[in-house]
Amino acid sequence: MRWTFDQWLTACGAEMSLQFNWTLEHSGLRGFDWSAAYGRGLTVRAACDAAYDHVQETALDGAVYFNCCTGNTAPDWSAFRSLEIGGCKMVSNSAGESYVHGNQAPDDSAFWTVYAREHDGCALAITDCGILTETHAIAETLSRLSGLPLI
Repeated sequence: MRWTFDQWLTACGAEMSLQFNWTLEHSGLRGFDWSAAYGRGLTVRAACDAAYDHVQETALDGAVYFNCCTGNTAPDWSAFRSLEIGGCKMVSNSAGESYVHGNQAPDDSAFWTVYAREHDGCALAITDCGILTETHAIAETLSRLSGLPLI
């Protein structure tokens, strides 16, 4: 069963101020799945932080932050252990087919990719960016929202 914020507060036995309730109401946080937060045993503060991150993530421009992901939507972050940035360039094989060649030195890179490293060691491209400083800013935002370290 999906709980509302008020049901979650009742289950946790917490009391919130009218000002905080107003903030939640006007920030979109009341649409968050609070039953999942309760099931994970999060404190009120931790659950509110998770909800805020969820709202921030859904407000991100998918074409910027998730342009390598299906539907330009965020992946399930629980499948990953960390985030990293890698330099890339396009190369062509003998048949004339182009593909991305990653793990390039900065001077050899035409663009950069933010990767999420899976628990088994494989990497999944999350987003590509043409400017390294923007790539770092995007990676830092994704690290904060996903809870994954940027290495």
